[in-house]
Amino acid sequence: MGTANKVPGVSGGIVAFVAGFYEEFIYSLQKFNRKGLMLLFTGRFTAFFNYVNGRFLSLLFLGMIISYFSVSKALDFLIVQYELYVWSVFFGMIIGSVIYIYKDFKSWNKATIFITFTGICLGLGISFLDPATENDNLLFVFFCGMIRVQDEPIFIIYHQITELYFKLARIEIDAIASAEVLEVSDFKERLDRLN
Repeated sequence: MGTANKVPGVSGGIVAFVAGFYEEFIYSLQKFNRKGLMLLFTGRFTAFFNYVNGRFLSLLFLGMIISYFSVSKALDFLIVQYELYVWSVFFGMIIGSVIYIYKDFKSWNKATIFITFTGICLGLGISFLDPATENDNLLFVFFCGMIRVQDEPIFIIYHQITELYFKLARIEIDAIASAEVLEVSDFKERLDRLN
């Protein structure tokens, strides 16, 4: 995930989803709730660590940090020396994850097919546009920098939050649908998690 987060256009969330530990990651993050914080603030650190699945989260974050600073250094070298091959690997990961998600997505209808086709056409159209000419005016560069500084973190945060929310919604809906006996309180609790 750390290496993928360094590559533009590749999401660490996609890597986690394809690798199969995304749901455990979401469930672990859900444990940072009132009960988890009470365990932390009352000094019950071992109970807090166990409650939030601390072993999994610490290994995941440690792996992300190590890969970000080690594997990504090798990736920087490979991008300079073998740019086409590196981008091909990550493009293959994206295509593979699309196929993986396609198999997991069960409710295809005319609207989802139309939206998918429109997104593909827009993406291809943008990728074939000629780049704008360079403008050396310092005022232009200054305003572009101002926009860029605010845009990237907002986009990343929004993307990750949206990705996590929709995955959470899917998990909760699947849990409701697969329950043999569903109490009203359980149903309400699962819906409250989405608010």
